[in-house]
Amino acid sequence: FHNESNRSANAITVSASGAAGYVNYHPYPIYASDCITVESLDVERVDQRYLFLALQAMQTDIYSLSRGTALQHVYVKDLESLQIPVPHVGEQKRIVEVLDDNLSRLDQALSEITRAQRNSIVLRVSYLERVLLEKFPRVRLEDLTLECGYGTSEKCVVGGQGVPVAR
Repeated sequence: FHNESNRSANAITVSASGAAGYVNYHPYPIYASDCITVESLDVERVDQRYLFLALQAMQTDIYSLSRGTALQHVYVKDLESLQIPVPHVGEQKRIVEVLDDNLSRLDQALSEITRAQRNSIVLRVSYLERVLLEKFPRVRLEDLTLECGYGTSEKCVVGGQGVPVAR
């Protein structure tokens, strides 16, 4: 049943297909499906949060493990072959504390940048509307243009030499 968790809190998941290889951490119980879950064998040797951050640091390597033509997949055996740096658990906990603090600051900065980008788009559109759309009479586009249509290219013809078309 999908409404009941099958993994406890602090689960690490690696997407098995689709966004194959994406590493995620879940501080709450989850229902895991179509993913690989990773759990520390011995928390006295490898802290679960540290393991997640180490895997996240290896995100590019994990993406490179994906295989497939139509739909990319990451397989357990490939993931298990990764070499994880393992300092003493006390050092792991210190590293987690420092990384979590700094990463939360970066996440906050990214959030502020994203908000500023959204606001600048709204301001830009508002400015364009005020300067162009509110002051002048309107004329249908078809009465102003020589052509208004879909792009075509010789490239669309088998063996054609034209420019590729994006639709």
